[in-house]
Amino acid sequence: MNKSDSLKLIYWGTAGCASRAVSNFITGIYVKDLMFHHNERGWVNIFTGEGSHTHQQGLPGGTDDSYKIICNTRNPYTMVFSTWTDYNNDDSSLTFEKYLKEKRYENFDTNPSMDVFYWLEWPKIGRNPDYLVRLEHMEEDLTAIPELKNNCSQERWDEIADAVVRFNTYGGEREKDNYTKDNQQKVASYYTQELADLVYSKEKFIFDYVGYDKDSWKLLK
Repeated sequence: MNKSDSLKLIYWGTAGCASRAVSNFITGIYVKDLMFHHNERGWVNIFTGEGSHTHQQGLPGGTDDSYKIICNTRNPYTMVFSTWTDYNNDDSSLTFEKYLKEKRYENFDTNPSMDVFYWLEWPKIGRNPDYLVRLEHMEEDLTAIPELKNNCSQERWDEIADAVVRFNTYGGEREKDNYTKDNQQKVASYYTQELADLVYSKEKFIFDYVGYDKDSWKLLK
């Protein structure tokens, strides 16, 4: 879990949703006490380079209801594709269809992964995020967080946004990482209506909660 006591912020850096870019952005605009808790070392300062952010969600020690929660999110159609490329990089025999049908949702109805299906943790934690940062609209969503927007000059904001937000810093890490002009992965050719319906049915909460369109996969080409 990550937090800043000076700004009273908690950061849930969802895996596969540009959490590295957002973490680097937060420290880049001089949030000098962005910390995460390490079991052996205690609180570790991300700003000073002692460690990197975690993907863990929850309410860090020393926080209360006055702390606002920032959470990364992403169109599920591209998120599942991105996760598959990580597996496929190690096992080229694992096709996208096989990954969806046999791996990703294998235990979804009985023992779902809290890391992959991050929103399923929210009822257990007892809070939903106050601020969502969508991969597709990172700067727009970051700008809407006053605790961050008011923490630095516009000049510094633009400098760091240019470095890690406006350009997809971590795009292209995998062979199949191809992006549209607005930094969304080109995934349409990997989907059939059957596979799209599978993803939508399992991850409908995020489609509805964030407002992603059921047919958006067709435009990602």
